[in-house]
Amino acid sequence: MFKDENIIESVRKKYNQILIQNRQNSQFHHSVNREKKIYKSIMAGDKQALAEIHKEPMDGLVGVLAKNNSLRSEKNLLICTIVVATRAALDGGLDPEVAFTLSDAYIQTVEEISDIDTIRQLHNCVDLDFADRVHKLHINKYSKVIRACENYIKNNIYNPLSLSNVSEYVKLSPNYLSGLFKEQIGITISEYILKEKIEEAKKLLKTSSSSILDISVLLNFNSQSYFAKMFKRYTGLTPKKFRDYK
Repeated sequence: MFKDENIIESVRKKYNQILIQNRQNSQFHHSVNREKKIYKSIMAGDKQALAEIHKEPMDGLVGVLAKNNSLRSEKNLLICTIVVATRAALDGGLDPEVAFTLSDAYIQTVEEISDIDTIRQLHNCVDLDFADRVHKLHINKYSKVIRACENYIKNNIYNPLSLSNVSEYVKLSPNYLSGLFKEQIGITISEYILKEKIEEAKKLLKTSSSSILDISVLLNFNSQSYFAKMFKRYTGLTPKKFRDYK
């Protein structure tokens, strides 16, 4: 039972006021069918269908989510869109950590925007971004075990990683998992781990002020020189040159 009955009563009062006003003006919220179509398109990773839905005119009103502040209202509407897109992408198989982190990034960005037109333009971008990530998952068609391996490696990129602890996580023998991974991904787990470490290093070099030595330590490389050698193998540049040309 909610402790403050006054708040519940306030909600009920607002509900009746909005409902009466909408009925008197014959203006109602948009059909749920549009939201269902958007949800299914994101879940399927169908960007083309999503683009077509975005072209369709709204068949009703969108909600007013901040009565005396139009910018806040638009932000709240966009946050609702982000939440729905996140859930649809999760149902489409997107890794929860990826989905929730992308959701956080969008919501934090929304809070930093002070222009209504920019907020409105961002609505369609959100849906398409989540759908695109689901689409890429469906193209690869990896087994659930291999997806679990990929997600485990990415989520533990700052921890010591090896075939042994990945196989322990998915409860398969190292030999069997090694063959399965190579068959589906095309490279060994060790190579994949190294590749993901380099990808993470690229992000750190672009977005942080951490030294190259600190980055190599963070990502558990044996030495800075080995890190630089592997970085150049995958990118064609030394870490320093990569940072300078960011």
